[in-house]
Amino acid sequence: LVRDLDEGEAKRFWAQYLSGLSAREFPCLPSRRYQPTTDAYLKHHVSGVQWPRSITPTTVLKAGWATVMSLYTNCDDTLFGMTVMGRQGPVAGI
Repeated sequence: LVRDLDEGEAKRFWAQYLSGLSAREFPCLPSRRYQPTTDAYLKHHVSGVQWPRSITPTTVLKAGWATVMSLYTNCDDTLFGMTVMGRQGPVAGI
């Protein structure tokens, strides 16, 4: 489980895995110490769309966001994280 992982080992893994990465931050934050907070939210219901059986709406939204990020950063490779509940497939050891 995630809570059983060694935090130091995880940090070392990701530092090595992402070493040499040169990426622009999007959106640009006012300072390195800036901590964004949520003070509002927007909810929108999409209706009348015929989603293909082979793709989920979430996948389309992720692809759209990756495209927006790519255009704004002028970079073909994009990386972003999402907080989700559950998982889509089995993970070895969990």
